Amino acid sequence: MTKALWCVLLLCPLLAQAESIKDVAREPMVSLMSKQCVSSGASSDTGKSLNLSDGRLKSYCDCATGKLFDELTEDDLVNIMDGKLQASSPEFKAKMAKGVYACVHYLMK
Repeated sequence: MTKALWCVLLLCPLLAQAESIKDVAREPMVSLMSKQCVSSGASSDTGKSLNLSDGRLKSYCDCATGKLFDELTEDDLVNIMDGKLQASSPEFKAKMAKGVYACVHYLMK
């Protein structure tokens, strides 16, 4: 299915009601990123050494991914979808660090 048809069927009706693509993408992207964060955090050596409860890890991941999403611009979202902005890039890492620092208190309780 072409991108234009996807837009007509799915995205355009949502965008018509939203102020920006970030409004449309926020909930699904933050949810997906948080789930990935929880999964990797629970299986990592650091996560295991901190002996985090599932609730604390989820709270941290929800906070950090929400903060990361807030740092991303609409151009960043488009570049992520196009593969032009990678998680390994310095720009993305700097934005991610802001979320990590803002939410680290969830790991310290």
